[in-house]
Amino acid sequence: LTGRTPSRHGVLHLFDKLGKQNDTLAEMLGQRGFTTSGVVTHLLLEPKLGFAQGFDRYDHSAVVGHQGVSSPRA
Repeated sequence: LTGRTPSRHGVLHLFDKLGKQNDTLAEMLGQRGFTTSGVVTHLLLEPKLGFAQGFDRYDHSAVVGHQGVSSPRA
């Protein structure tokens, strides 16, 4: 959520971390008074990889890896 291509934000490979020098949409919204929340269920979106950057709340508690199903079929 930076609006940049991978070659510009530097996340080119699995488990690359998004650098703090990249402004995210969540950060921009937060600077304008919005409360931001993220809810993810995928291993590659964990906070340690920088994907929580700028969110006031970031819930990754349902991360179950590639094999798990986090929501039932409708």
